[in-house]
Amino acid sequence: MAAYDNNQAVSAIDVRAHVRRLALVFGIGLLACLFGFLTYPVDLPAVFWPANAIILGLFVRRPDCATPAGWAAAAGGFVVAELLAGDGFEPSLWFVLADFAGILVGWLLLRRLHEADRRLARPHSVRYLLGICIVAAASAAMADAGMAPFVYGGALEARPGFRFATELANYVLVLPVLLALPRLDRRTRQQWRDEARMLLREPAQWVPLAVVAASFAATLLIGGPGAVAFLVLALLWAAITYELFWTAVLTMLVCVGQMIVVSAGLVSLPGPDEALDGDLWLPLGVALMGAGALGAAALNAAREAALRRLENAASNDGLTGALTRGAFLGSGADALSRGGVAVLMFDLDNFRRINDRHGRATGDRVLVACAAVVRAGLRSGDLFGRLGGEEFAAVLPGASPDEAVQVAERLRAGIAQLAVVPDEADPAIGLTVSVGVAQGAHAGGLSELELLLGQAEGALYRAREQGGNTVARAGA
Repeated sequence: MAAYDNNQAVSAIDVRAHVRRLALVFGIGLLACLFGFLTYPVDLPAVFWPANAIILGLFVRRPDCATPAGWAAAAGGFVVAELLAGDGFEPSLWFVLADFAGILVGWLLLRRLHEADRRLARPHSVRYLLGICIVAAASAAMADAGMAPFVYGGALEARPGFRFATELANYVLVLPVLLALPRLDRRTRQQWRDEARMLLREPAQWVPLAVVAASFAATLLIGGPGAVAFLVLALLWAAITYELFWTAVLTMLVCVGQMIVVSAGLVSLPGPDEALDGDLWLPLGVALMGAGALGAAALNAAREAALRRLENAASNDGLTGALTRGAFLGSGADALSRGGVAVLMFDLDNFRRINDRHGRATGDRVLVACAAVVRAGLRSGDLFGRLGGEEFAAVLPGASPDEAVQVAERLRAGIAQLAVVPDEADPAIGLTVSVGVAQGAHAGGLSELELLLGQAEGALYRAREQGGNTVARAGA
Protein backbone atom coordinates (compact mmCIF):
# COMPACT_ATOMS: atom_id res chain seq x y z
CA MET A 1 0.00 0.00 0.00
CA ALA A 2 2.85 2.37 0.88
CA ALA A 3 4.55 1.62 -2.44
CA TYR A 4 1.31 2.35 -4.29
CA ASP A 5 0.96 5.69 -2.48
CA ASN A 6 4.57 6.58 -3.36
CA ASN A 7 3.95 5.77 -7.01
CA GLN A 8 0.87 7.98 -6.97
CA ALA A 9 2.85 10.83 -5.43
CA VAL A 10 5.61 10.50 -8.02
CA SER A 11 3.04 10.40 -10.82
CA ALA A 12 1.34 13.54 -9.49
CA ILE A 13 4.70 15.34 -9.34
CA ASP A 14 5.46 14.33 -12.93
CA VAL A 15 2.08 15.62 -14.10
CA ARG A 16 2.55 18.96 -12.34
CA ALA A 17 6.05 19.34 -13.81
CA HIS A 18 4.69 18.55 -17.29
CA VAL A 19 1.89 21.09 -16.90
CA ARG A 20 4.38 23.73 -15.75
CA ARG A 21 6.55 23.08 -18.81
CA LEU A 22 3.55 23.43 -21.12
CA ALA A 23 2.49 26.64 -19.40
CA LEU A 24 6.05 27.94 -19.73
CA VAL A 25 6.18 27.20 -23.47
CA PHE A 26 2.72 28.70 -24.05
CA GLY A 27 3.58 31.84 -22.08
CA ILE A 28 6.94 32.35 -23.79
CA GLY A 29 5.37 31.96 -27.22
CA LEU A 30 2.54 34.36 -26.37
CA LEU A 31 4.76 37.07 -24.86
CA ALA A 32 7.38 36.82 -27.61
CA CYS A 33 4.70 37.32 -30.28
CA LEU A 34 3.13 40.24 -28.46
CA PHE A 35 6.57 41.85 -28.18
CA GLY A 36 7.05 41.37 -31.92
CA PHE A 37 3.78 43.18 -32.61
CA LEU A 38 5.13 46.21 -30.73
CA THR A 39 7.82 46.64 -33.42
CA TYR A 40 5.25 46.91 -36.23
CA PRO A 41 5.70 49.94 -38.41
CA VAL A 42 2.41 51.36 -39.61
CA ASP A 43 0.80 49.14 -42.26
CA LEU A 44 3.93 46.95 -42.59
CA PRO A 45 4.94 43.52 -41.30
CA ALA A 46 6.90 43.34 -38.06
CA VAL A 47 10.50 44.45 -38.50
CA PHE A 48 11.61 42.39 -35.49
CA TRP A 49 9.88 39.10 -34.77
CA PRO A 50 11.84 37.21 -32.07
CA ALA A 51 9.18 34.59 -31.31
CA ASN A 52 10.31 31.99 -33.86
CA ALA A 53 13.96 32.12 -32.78
CA ILE A 54 13.01 32.11 -29.08
CA ILE A 55 10.88 28.97 -29.42
CA LEU A 56 13.57 27.29 -31.52
CA GLY A 57 16.24 28.16 -28.94
CA LEU A 58 14.00 26.97 -26.10
CA PHE A 59 13.39 23.61 -27.76
CA VAL A 60 17.11 23.16 -28.45
CA ARG A 61 18.20 24.09 -24.90
CA ARG A 62 15.29 22.30 -23.24
CA PRO A 63 14.59 19.03 -25.09
CA ASP A 64 12.05 18.11 -22.39
CA CYS A 65 9.89 20.96 -23.73
CA ALA A 66 10.09 19.77 -27.36
CA THR A 67 7.39 17.14 -26.95
CA PRO A 68 4.27 16.96 -29.15
CA ALA A 69 2.37 18.66 -26.34
CA GLY A 70 5.12 21.31 -26.12
CA TRP A 71 4.89 22.07 -29.83
CA ALA A 72 1.11 22.35 -29.51
CA ALA A 73 1.46 24.68 -26.51
CA ALA A 74 3.87 26.94 -28.41
CA ALA A 75 1.55 27.04 -31.42
CA GLY A 76 -1.35 27.86 -29.11
CA GLY A 77 0.55 30.83 -27.71
CA PHE A 78 1.21 32.09 -31.24
CA VAL A 79 -2.44 31.71 -32.27
CA VAL A 80 -3.70 33.51 -29.16
CA ALA A 81 -1.27 36.38 -29.81
CA GLU A 82 -2.46 36.67 -33.43
CA LEU A 83 -6.08 36.74 -32.27
CA LEU A 84 -5.29 39.42 -29.69
CA ALA A 85 -3.66 41.43 -32.48
CA GLY A 86 -6.98 41.44 -34.35
CA ASP A 87 -6.43 38.73 -36.98
CA GLY A 88 -9.15 36.20 -37.66
CA PHE A 89 -8.73 32.59 -36.63
CA GLU A 90 -8.09 31.20 -40.11
CA PRO A 91 -5.43 33.78 -41.10
CA SER A 92 -3.85 33.36 -37.67
CA LEU A 93 -3.63 29.62 -38.19
CA TRP A 94 -1.94 30.02 -41.58
CA PHE A 95 0.52 32.58 -40.24
CA VAL A 96 1.48 30.25 -37.38
CA LEU A 97 1.90 27.30 -39.75
CA ALA A 98 4.40 29.35 -41.78
CA ASP A 99 6.26 30.32 -38.59
CA PHE A 100 6.47 26.73 -37.41
CA ALA A 101 7.68 25.47 -40.77
CA GLY A 102 10.90 27.42 -40.17
CA ILE A 103 11.07 26.47 -36.48
CA LEU A 104 10.66 22.76 -37.25
CA VAL A 105 13.32 22.74 -39.96
CA GLY A 106 15.74 24.65 -37.74
CA TRP A 107 15.10 22.30 -34.83
CA LEU A 108 15.65 19.17 -36.93
CA LEU A 109 18.95 20.54 -38.24
CA LEU A 110 20.25 21.87 -34.93
CA ARG A 111 19.59 18.51 -33.29
CA ARG A 112 22.10 16.96 -35.68
CA LEU A 113 24.92 19.29 -34.61
CA HIS A 114 27.49 18.35 -32.02
CA GLU A 115 26.72 19.78 -28.58
CA ALA A 116 29.78 22.03 -28.77
CA ASP A 117 28.51 23.50 -32.05
CA ARG A 118 25.05 24.06 -30.61
CA ARG A 119 26.72 26.06 -27.83
CA LEU A 120 28.84 27.97 -30.41
CA ALA A 121 31.97 26.68 -28.70
CA ARG A 122 34.04 25.90 -31.80
CA PRO A 123 35.44 28.19 -34.55
CA HIS A 124 33.17 26.81 -37.28
CA SER A 125 30.02 26.73 -35.11
CA VAL A 126 28.76 30.12 -36.35
CA ARG A 127 29.17 28.97 -39.95
CA TYR A 128 26.99 25.94 -39.26
CA LEU A 129 24.45 28.08 -37.44
CA LEU A 130 24.29 30.60 -40.29
CA GLY A 131 23.59 27.79 -42.78
CA ILE A 132 20.81 26.42 -40.59
CA CYS A 133 19.30 29.90 -40.18
CA ILE A 134 19.29 30.34 -43.97
CA VAL A 135 17.50 27.01 -44.50
CA ALA A 136 15.00 27.71 -41.71
CA ALA A 137 14.28 31.22 -43.04
CA ALA A 138 13.82 29.85 -46.57
CA SER A 139 11.40 27.22 -45.25
CA ALA A 140 9.30 29.87 -43.55
CA ALA A 141 9.36 32.06 -46.68
CA MET A 142 8.24 29.18 -48.91
CA ALA A 143 5.47 28.27 -46.48
CA ASP A 144 4.44 31.92 -46.42
CA ALA A 145 4.25 31.99 -50.23
CA GLY A 146 2.30 28.73 -50.24
CA MET A 147 -0.33 30.04 -47.86
CA ALA A 148 -0.90 33.26 -49.89
CA PRO A 149 -3.77 31.81 -51.98
CA PHE A 150 -5.62 30.89 -48.78
CA VAL A 151 -4.97 34.13 -46.90
CA TYR A 152 -4.78 36.74 -49.65
CA GLY A 153 -7.21 35.26 -52.13
CA GLY A 154 -4.57 34.32 -54.70
CA ALA A 155 -2.56 37.56 -54.83
CA LEU A 156 1.02 36.87 -53.80
CA GLU A 157 1.14 39.59 -51.20
CA ALA A 158 3.14 37.51 -48.76
CA ARG A 159 6.43 38.91 -50.18
CA PRO A 160 8.60 35.80 -49.67
CA GLY A 161 11.81 37.79 -50.25
CA PHE A 162 10.99 40.12 -47.37
CA ARG A 163 9.89 37.16 -45.23
CA PHE A 164 13.17 35.34 -45.90
CA ALA A 165 15.30 38.40 -45.10
CA THR A 166 13.51 39.24 -41.86
CA GLU A 167 13.40 35.62 -40.71
CA LEU A 168 17.12 35.27 -41.37
CA ALA A 169 17.92 38.45 -39.46
CA ASN A 170 15.77 37.41 -36.51
CA TYR A 171 17.29 33.93 -36.33
CA VAL A 172 20.87 35.20 -36.67
CA LEU A 173 20.38 37.89 -34.02
CA VAL A 174 18.29 36.09 -31.38
CA LEU A 175 19.28 32.43 -31.62
CA PRO A 176 22.99 32.89 -30.67
CA VAL A 177 21.99 34.64 -27.44
CA LEU A 178 19.93 31.63 -26.40
CA LEU A 179 22.46 29.04 -27.54
CA ALA A 180 25.45 30.76 -25.90
CA LEU A 181 23.59 31.56 -22.66
CA PRO A 182 25.52 29.79 -19.87
CA ARG A 183 23.69 27.78 -17.25
CA LEU A 184 22.74 30.21 -14.50
CA ASP A 185 24.44 28.34 -11.66
CA ARG A 186 26.60 29.59 -8.81
CA ARG A 187 29.78 29.46 -10.89
CA THR A 188 28.27 31.56 -13.69
CA ARG A 189 26.96 34.19 -11.27
CA GLN A 190 30.40 34.42 -9.64
CA GLN A 191 32.04 34.77 -13.06
CA TRP A 192 29.66 37.58 -14.00
CA ARG A 193 30.40 39.36 -10.71
CA ASP A 194 34.13 39.05 -11.40
CA GLU A 195 33.65 40.45 -14.92
CA ALA A 196 31.61 43.36 -13.54
CA ARG A 197 34.37 44.17 -11.04
CA MET A 198 36.94 44.00 -13.84
CA LEU A 199 34.91 46.50 -15.87
CA LEU A 200 34.85 48.85 -12.89
CA ARG A 201 38.60 48.49 -12.29
CA GLU A 202 39.63 48.76 -15.95
CA PRO A 203 37.90 51.68 -17.73
CA ALA A 204 39.59 50.62 -21.00
CA GLN A 205 37.16 47.70 -21.14
CA TRP A 206 34.37 50.22 -21.75
CA VAL A 207 36.01 51.68 -24.86
CA PRO A 208 34.62 49.15 -27.42
CA LEU A 209 31.13 49.59 -25.95
CA ALA A 210 31.47 53.38 -26.18
CA VAL A 211 32.63 53.09 -29.81
CA VAL A 212 29.59 50.91 -30.61
CA ALA A 213 27.30 53.54 -29.07
CA ALA A 214 29.04 56.34 -30.98
CA SER A 215 28.80 54.39 -34.24
CA PHE A 216 25.09 53.81 -33.67
CA ALA A 217 24.62 57.53 -33.12
CA ALA A 218 26.54 58.22 -36.34
CA THR A 219 24.02 56.16 -38.32
CA LEU A 220 21.28 58.50 -37.10
CA LEU A 221 23.24 61.67 -37.87
CA ILE A 222 24.60 60.69 -41.29
CA GLY A 223 21.87 58.33 -42.53
CA GLY A 224 21.70 56.80 -45.99
CA PRO A 225 21.57 53.20 -47.13
CA GLY A 226 25.19 52.62 -46.12
CA ALA A 227 24.60 53.68 -42.51
CA VAL A 228 24.71 50.07 -41.33
CA ALA A 229 28.41 49.91 -42.25
CA PHE A 230 29.36 52.34 -39.48
CA LEU A 231 28.73 49.63 -36.90
CA VAL A 232 30.73 46.82 -38.49
CA LEU A 233 34.19 47.69 -37.16
CA ALA A 234 32.82 48.69 -33.77
CA LEU A 235 31.05 45.35 -33.35
CA LEU A 236 34.15 43.47 -34.47
CA TRP A 237 36.18 45.30 -31.82
CA ALA A 238 33.61 44.36 -29.20
CA ALA A 239 33.65 40.76 -30.44
CA ILE A 240 37.35 40.35 -29.69
CA THR A 241 37.04 42.10 -26.33
CA TYR A 242 33.99 40.59 -24.63
CA GLU A 243 32.78 37.04 -24.01
CA LEU A 244 30.79 35.31 -26.75
CA PHE A 245 27.48 35.54 -24.89
CA TRP A 246 27.81 39.27 -24.19
CA THR A 247 28.90 39.85 -27.78
CA ALA A 248 25.75 38.06 -28.94
CA VAL A 249 23.61 40.21 -26.63
CA LEU A 250 25.27 43.45 -27.77
CA THR A 251 25.00 42.46 -31.45
CA MET A 252 21.31 41.66 -31.07
CA LEU A 253 20.54 44.96 -29.33
CA VAL A 254 22.48 47.07 -31.82
CA CYS A 255 21.17 45.36 -34.96
CA VAL A 256 17.56 45.29 -33.75
CA GLY A 257 17.86 48.96 -32.81
CA GLN A 258 19.20 49.64 -36.30
CA MET A 259 16.23 47.94 -37.93
CA ILE A 260 13.76 49.78 -35.71
CA VAL A 261 15.20 53.27 -36.31
CA VAL A 262 15.27 52.65 -40.06
CA SER A 263 11.68 51.38 -40.09
CA ALA A 264 10.66 54.43 -38.05
CA GLY A 265 12.13 56.71 -40.72
CA LEU A 266 14.97 58.06 -38.55
CA VAL A 267 17.49 56.78 -41.13
CA SER A 268 16.65 57.16 -44.81
CA LEU A 269 16.08 54.14 -47.05
CA PRO A 270 16.68 53.92 -50.81
CA GLY A 271 13.90 55.32 -52.92
CA PRO A 272 11.36 53.14 -54.74
CA ASP A 273 13.30 53.40 -58.00
CA GLU A 274 16.47 51.98 -56.49
CA ALA A 275 17.58 48.57 -57.77
CA LEU A 276 17.40 47.05 -54.31
CA ASP A 277 14.37 47.35 -52.09
CA GLY A 278 15.32 48.90 -48.74
CA ASP A 279 12.92 46.58 -46.92
CA LEU A 280 15.03 43.71 -48.24
CA TRP A 281 18.60 44.96 -47.89
CA LEU A 282 18.18 46.20 -44.33
CA PRO A 283 17.48 42.81 -42.64
CA LEU A 284 19.97 41.09 -44.94
CA GLY A 285 22.60 43.68 -44.06
CA VAL A 286 22.13 43.39 -40.31
CA ALA A 287 22.01 39.58 -40.55
CA LEU A 288 25.39 39.49 -42.28
CA MET A 289 26.78 42.10 -39.90
CA GLY A 290 25.60 40.09 -36.89
CA ALA A 291 27.00 36.85 -38.33
CA GLY A 292 30.38 38.54 -38.89
CA ALA A 293 30.60 39.80 -35.32
CA LEU A 294 29.56 36.43 -33.90
CA GLY A 295 32.07 34.62 -36.11
CA ALA A 296 34.86 36.85 -34.81
CA ALA A 297 33.68 36.28 -31.21
CA ALA A 298 33.59 32.50 -31.72
CA LEU A 299 37.11 32.50 -33.18
CA ASN A 300 38.37 34.63 -30.30
CA ALA A 301 36.65 32.38 -27.73
CA ALA A 302 38.19 29.27 -29.31
CA ARG A 303 41.64 30.88 -29.27
CA GLU A 304 41.33 31.83 -25.61
CA ALA A 305 40.08 28.34 -24.73
CA ALA A 306 43.10 26.81 -26.48
CA LEU A 307 45.43 29.14 -24.57
CA ARG A 308 43.73 28.18 -21.30
CA ARG A 309 44.19 24.50 -22.10
CA LEU A 310 47.88 25.04 -22.83
CA GLU A 311 48.31 27.07 -19.65
CA ASN A 312 46.45 24.44 -17.66
CA ALA A 313 48.60 21.66 -19.10
CA ALA A 314 51.75 23.57 -18.19
CA SER A 315 50.61 24.63 -14.70
CA ASN A 316 48.61 21.64 -13.46
CA ASP A 317 49.61 18.14 -12.50
CA GLY A 318 48.23 15.73 -15.10
CA LEU A 319 47.10 13.14 -12.52
CA THR A 320 45.52 15.13 -9.68
CA GLY A 321 44.79 18.49 -11.34
CA ALA A 322 46.70 20.29 -8.56
CA LEU A 323 49.20 23.00 -9.47
CA THR A 324 52.66 21.79 -10.35
CA ARG A 325 55.46 22.62 -7.92
CA GLY A 326 56.72 25.55 -10.01
CA ALA A 327 53.27 27.02 -10.64
CA PHE A 328 52.33 26.59 -6.97
CA LEU A 329 55.46 28.33 -5.72
CA GLY A 330 55.00 31.19 -8.20
CA SER A 331 51.32 31.74 -7.39
CA GLY A 332 51.94 31.30 -3.65
CA ALA A 333 54.73 33.88 -3.71
CA ASP A 334 52.42 36.34 -5.50
CA ALA A 335 49.74 35.76 -2.85
CA LEU A 336 52.26 36.25 -0.05
CA SER A 337 53.53 39.48 -1.59
CA ARG A 338 50.02 40.91 -1.24
CA GLY A 339 49.56 40.03 2.43
CA GLY A 340 49.64 37.34 5.08
CA VAL A 341 48.90 33.70 4.27
CA ALA A 342 48.62 30.36 5.98
CA VAL A 343 50.44 27.37 4.51
CA LEU A 344 49.30 23.76 4.83
CA MET A 345 51.47 20.79 3.98
CA PHE A 346 49.97 17.33 4.07
CA ASP A 347 51.17 13.84 3.34
CA LEU A 348 49.16 10.63 3.05
CA ASP A 349 49.94 8.26 5.88
CA ASN A 350 51.40 4.89 4.81
CA PHE A 351 51.13 5.74 1.11
CA ARG A 352 54.27 3.79 0.21
CA ARG A 353 52.83 0.69 1.83
CA ILE A 354 49.65 1.11 -0.28
CA ASN A 355 51.75 1.50 -3.42
CA ASP A 356 53.91 -1.55 -2.64
CA ARG A 357 51.01 -3.81 -1.72
CA HIS A 358 48.36 -2.82 -4.26
CA GLY A 359 50.37 -1.38 -7.14
CA ARG A 360 50.92 2.02 -8.69
CA ALA A 361 47.51 2.11 -10.39
CA THR A 362 45.75 1.87 -7.03
CA GLY A 363 48.16 4.44 -5.61
CA ASP A 364 47.22 6.84 -8.40
CA ARG A 365 43.52 6.34 -7.65
CA VAL A 366 44.23 7.16 -4.00
CA LEU A 367 46.01 10.39 -4.98
CA VAL A 368 43.18 11.42 -7.31
CA ALA A 369 40.52 10.76 -4.65
CA CYS A 370 42.42 12.69 -1.98
CA ALA A 371 43.10 15.62 -4.29
CA ALA A 372 39.37 15.86 -5.07
CA VAL A 373 38.58 16.05 -1.34
CA VAL A 374 41.18 18.77 -0.82
CA ARG A 375 39.91 20.91 -3.72
CA ALA A 376 36.34 20.62 -2.42
CA GLY A 377 37.41 21.53 1.14
CA LEU A 378 39.50 24.61 0.34
CA ARG A 379 38.05 28.09 0.21
CA SER A 380 37.53 30.08 -2.96
CA GLY A 381 40.86 31.70 -3.87
CA ASP A 382 43.03 29.17 -2.02
CA LEU A 383 45.94 27.58 -3.91
CA PHE A 384 46.52 23.84 -4.04
CA GLY A 385 49.68 22.20 -5.36
CA ARG A 386 51.45 18.86 -5.58
CA LEU A 387 55.04 19.13 -4.42
CA GLY A 388 55.96 15.57 -5.32
CA GLY A 389 54.80 12.00 -4.74
CA GLU A 390 52.11 12.03 -2.06
CA GLU A 391 53.12 15.45 -0.68
CA PHE A 392 50.66 18.28 -1.26
CA ALA A 393 50.49 21.85 -0.02
CA ALA A 394 48.00 24.68 0.08
CA VAL A 395 48.29 28.44 0.47
CA LEU A 396 45.36 30.17 2.17
CA PRO A 397 45.54 33.95 1.55
CA GLY A 398 44.30 36.06 4.45
CA ALA A 399 43.50 33.08 6.70
CA SER A 400 43.93 33.55 10.45
CA PRO A 401 45.68 30.80 12.45
CA ASP A 402 42.34 29.48 13.70
CA GLU A 403 40.83 29.50 10.19
CA ALA A 404 43.87 27.64 8.84
CA VAL A 405 43.53 24.92 11.49
CA GLN A 406 39.80 24.64 10.77
CA VAL A 407 40.47 24.15 7.06
CA ALA A 408 43.19 21.59 7.84
CA GLU A 409 40.87 19.68 10.16
CA ARG A 410 38.15 19.70 7.49
CA LEU A 411 40.55 18.24 4.95
CA ARG A 412 41.84 15.64 7.41
CA ALA A 413 38.32 14.54 8.32
CA GLY A 414 37.23 14.41 4.68
CA ILE A 415 40.14 12.17 3.69
CA ALA A 416 39.55 9.95 6.73
CA GLN A 417 36.09 9.20 5.33
CA LEU A 418 37.51 7.98 2.02
CA ALA A 419 37.76 4.30 1.15
CA VAL A 420 39.40 3.18 -2.09
CA VAL A 421 38.70 -0.33 -3.37
CA PRO A 422 41.77 -1.91 -5.05
CA ASP A 423 41.49 -3.58 -8.42
CA GLU A 424 41.91 -7.01 -6.87
CA ALA A 425 39.43 -8.62 -4.50
CA ASP A 426 40.88 -6.99 -1.36
CA PRO A 427 38.96 -5.02 1.25
CA ALA A 428 38.64 -1.27 0.83
CA ILE A 429 41.63 0.81 1.85
CA GLY A 430 41.06 3.38 4.56
CA LEU A 431 43.03 6.60 4.17
CA THR A 432 44.40 9.16 6.61
CA VAL A 433 46.56 12.23 6.24
CA SER A 434 48.92 14.21 8.45
CA VAL A 435 48.82 18.00 8.13
CA GLY A 436 51.28 20.69 9.15
CA VAL A 437 50.18 24.33 9.43
CA ALA A 438 52.38 27.44 9.35
CA GLN A 439 51.45 31.12 9.40
CA GLY A 440 53.04 34.06 7.61
CA ALA A 441 51.78 37.34 9.04
CA HIS A 442 53.85 39.70 6.89
CA ALA A 443 54.04 40.22 3.14
CA GLY A 444 57.01 38.58 1.46
CA GLY A 445 57.99 36.66 -1.65
CA LEU A 446 59.33 33.30 -2.74
CA SER A 447 62.02 33.09 -0.06
CA GLU A 448 59.50 33.63 2.74
CA LEU A 449 57.09 31.15 1.15
CA GLU A 450 59.84 28.51 1.12
CA LEU A 451 60.52 29.32 4.78
CA LEU A 452 56.82 28.83 5.60
CA LEU A 453 56.79 25.56 3.70
CA GLY A 454 59.76 24.40 5.77
CA GLN A 455 57.93 25.31 8.98
CA ALA A 456 54.80 23.49 7.80
CA GLU A 457 56.92 20.46 6.90
CA GLY A 458 58.38 20.41 10.42
CA ALA A 459 54.86 20.49 11.85
CA LEU A 460 53.93 17.69 9.44
CA TYR A 461 56.74 15.48 10.83
CA ARG A 462 55.45 16.08 14.36
CA ALA A 463 51.94 15.06 13.24
CA ARG A 464 53.39 11.82 11.85
CA GLU A 465 55.26 11.16 15.09
CA GLN A 466 51.93 11.43 16.90
CA GLY A 467 50.61 8.48 14.87
CA GLY A 468 49.26 10.28 11.79
CA ASN A 469 45.70 11.43 11.03
CA THR A 470 46.58 14.59 12.94
CA VAL A 471 46.91 18.35 12.41
CA ALA A 472 49.94 20.04 13.96
CA ARG A 473 50.71 23.75 14.01
CA ALA A 474 54.23 25.12 13.62
CA GLY A 475 55.52 26.66 16.82
CA ALA A 476 52.80 25.10 18.95
